[in-house]
Amino acid sequence: MVNAAVVGKVIAGDTNLAECTSNSFLIQLSVADDVYVQHEALGDYLFSDPRYGYPSFSGVLLNVL
Repeated sequence: MVNAAVVGKVIAGDTNLAECTSNSFLIQLSVADDVYVQHEALGDYLFSDPRYGYPSFSGVLLNVL
């Protein structure tokens, strides 16, 4: 999400399966933009296991020279 607007979605699994998925979103941002990942589920948990890795988010800052 950027400034409370959804910019992409990823769907995976159900209550019987622990599935994995990923996606990439390239977004041009401005100074003071708020960027975050929001988890929504029908249940009340986000599955994570050290054997398979944890949910993550990353970003990079590119400067024009």
